[in-house]
Amino acid sequence: MKGECTIALLAQKWAIARRNSVLALRDLRAISTQYDTEECEQALEEYRDIIRENFDDAEEYKDARDEAWDEFVECLEGLAGEEEEEARAIRKRLR
Repeated sequence: MKGECTIALLAQKWAIARRNSVLALRDLRAISTQYDTEECEQALEEYRDIIRENFDDAEEYKDARDEAWDEFVECLEGLAGEEEEEARAIRKRLR
């Protein structure tokens, strides 16, 4: 996944892929040496910490997990925007 759009591809992947926090965390750790993924990891941890026992019914539980996953994806999208700005700045310096 090396290249200019690494994080954008991850954001797209996890926006549509079946939710799997273990694999998502693996993806984050793979790019953590190049990018600050701490906020995204925290968002993913919040998703993982949601347990059914804390909710009155399955619908509330599902809604909480959906919202937490969306926050994780939004975090990735924000990081992708930073990545694109950085790439733009590099291209500008090389001209």
